[in-house]
Amino acid sequence: MTRRRIDPHNPNDQLIRRECSAGSSKFQPIGHFNEQSDDKNLRISVISYNILAQKYIKGSFPYCHSAWLGYEHRNKKWKSEIAKFNGDVLCFQEFDKEELRGPILGEQGYEGRYFQRNGKREGCSIFWKKSKFTEGEDLGVNLNDLVDKFKGNGLDYERDNVGMAIVLNPINNKLPSICIANIHAHWNPLYPEVKFQQVKYFLEKLNEFNKDNHPLILCGDFNSLPSSAVYQYLSQGFVDGNHPHLVKSAYTNYTKDEHLESYFASMKLKEDTPLNEEKEGKSTESKEEIQKHEHMLNLKSAYSNYLGKGREPDFTNYTANFIGTLDYIFYGGKNDKYEWKCISNLEIPSEEWIKKRVALPNEYCPSDHIPLMARLCLSKTMYKE
Repeated sequence: MTRRRIDPHNPNDQLIRRECSAGSSKFQPIGHFNEQSDDKNLRISVISYNILAQKYIKGSFPYCHSAWLGYEHRNKKWKSEIAKFNGDVLCFQEFDKEELRGPILGEQGYEGRYFQRNGKREGCSIFWKKSKFTEGEDLGVNLNDLVDKFKGNGLDYERDNVGMAIVLNPINNKLPSICIANIHAHWNPLYPEVKFQQVKYFLEKLNEFNKDNHPLILCGDFNSLPSSAVYQYLSQGFVDGNHPHLVKSAYTNYTKDEHLESYFASMKLKEDTPLNEEKEGKSTESKEEIQKHEHMLNLKSAYSNYLGKGREPDFTNYTANFIGTLDYIFYGGKNDKYEWKCISNLEIPSEEWIKKRVALPNEYCPSDHIPLMARLCLSKTMYKE
């Protein structure tokens, strides 16, 4: 097979995601895109990818051959993927072996910043093409700050998660400066309120940091399904405190410390139940006391209408024990001069293709998460010189 880079700005450019025909994929255009009226120089391609830190491999994926779980094999596949995707901006979670991966990305024309988790040898990172951007201000957020904020409420917020952000200044001045943010929220499905407070706190810090209201792109492994309080808060701009993930009794019936699909199913909102309606036996607060959590960042998910189905993909994380969507690329901001629109997104491998290899990771996929990639541009109707 001939290897090549794709053009990240051509919505019709096809990409062979994996090294076999069953895993082939391409970019899915979103709505109508006029090549003549949209300036190519106003576009940006963004990748969000939990690359699976090597320290979490041992004993976690018994269905995967040990040779495919070694760092050398996984790093080769990761390096090949990044070269083929050819994104302008890369946001990684569980970014480990920074001293090895950093130079690899440097050879591919990237520069970046890394923010390590407390007591862990992995964290979040943001890389960008040196030919397209120069670095502006940056931000690192230690989500353990929530420990003092919520002391005494009975939940443990010391999870060592982090978030980060950076302002990128385009070398081509047809683009305004943009703010790129990246977060990895707590993994445990037993603590959705912890995840929610982490994300809310990060957005508050992000809002303070992005005081010039640069157009915003927010990537991450949010460890939250589309039915979660986290997703509703991000995508709709608000969530009521009586959401099932935020009420106190949500933590009384579950004691197993595992990724259990049954837990997600039990917490999933029913379509006929309004979000602002209390569920019997759930809320310990009166309606007058229920807090409404809001933000004004006007965020939209790049995969919210995946394959024209009006929803997120069925999964971005696929293991023998859990299948679901946990990763997202959001775009928006409070800048009234510019407006993002999503041109296309990278197709997710089919479940049929994955099942033939049991799950992720496997011979061709170095992580249990699937990399997301979106092509975005600033709408010319909103663009002002």
